[in-house]
Amino acid sequence: MHIVYVTFVMSCICMAQTSAPIISFEKTHHDFGKVSPGTKVAHKFNVTNEGNVPLQIKEIIPSCGCTITKLPKWKLEPGENTFIEVIFNSSGMLGNIRKSITVISDDLVNPKVELTFGAGVVQEIMPSKSVVIFNEISRYASASSATIRLESGTEFPVEVTEILIPVPYITCEAHNEENDVILDLSLNGQLVPKHSIRGRDTLVVHTTSKEVPTLQFVIGWDVIPEITASKKRVIWDGTAGTERRTAITLVHSGGKPFKILDIISTSAFVQVSDFLKTSAVEHTLDVIMVENAKSGMYRERLTVILDDPEQGELDVEVIAVLR
Repeated sequence: MHIVYVTFVMSCICMAQTSAPIISFEKTHHDFGKVSPGTKVAHKFNVTNEGNVPLQIKEIIPSCGCTITKLPKWKLEPGENTFIEVIFNSSGMLGNIRKSITVISDDLVNPKVELTFGAGVVQEIMPSKSVVIFNEISRYASASSATIRLESGTEFPVEVTEILIPVPYITCEAHNEENDVILDLSLNGQLVPKHSIRGRDTLVVHTTSKEVPTLQFVIGWDVIPEITASKKRVIWDGTAGTERRTAITLVHSGGKPFKILDIISTSAFVQVSDFLKTSAVEHTLDVIMVENAKSGMYRERLTVILDDPEQGELDVEVIAVLR
């Protein structure tokens, strides 16, 4: 009886193995090669049912919205074949791209098969950056520099015909490096408008490329204030009932003498020691939290009034947590 039982089980397994759908692909990866941004390319993955019962393809799931698929037949008879068409939209992409679709069927052994495709999305001109930021520019320095590379996406060199920037304090020069063009940017702090602390300008570059005839770049910048504080924020944390002091120093970045005309506090508990209303390139102040300050959290501000024609005031934040 034991031997008959084993033979019966083995027979059932063999029957199950010989009566099953089998999904098979001619290949599971395709390389589109180089494509331009914004173009649509398509490829057909050939699929066959190598089993001896009908194969049902249940679902096709792309990895992103840049891909759509088409399938003429969802059910394949034994030996029958069709194709899954993949249409890839390269809009908004640049560089080496790899995407996939997941094919779900009733194949018992391989119910999920991943098909992949890749593309090198290139345009005739590929800028290394679209935004350049100049931080903490000194009004007394001649220039700060930055570069942008205009990389060629083809075997032909990049050709720049015109560079436009509407301000005198930013300059741009171009030079070739093999097929690429390097844009050398300079910002002259001495030419920045006197009352401007930060700004944003646009650099426009014209080329001979039909695909990318014009490039625009944002140039952001901020300058160091004429007068700066050694501490922009004073922080105290401790028990109430004790006087606290922190020294801060105000310095003119250009070495020019200036006067402190007045200091205004948002709280009677935050004060400043007596200061001299004389001209100097540097002033030291004691910021004080008085001892009768009650427990609680304080977020106050000191406004220092100055006689500098380019900077009329300076703020220092005061934060205290007293228990």
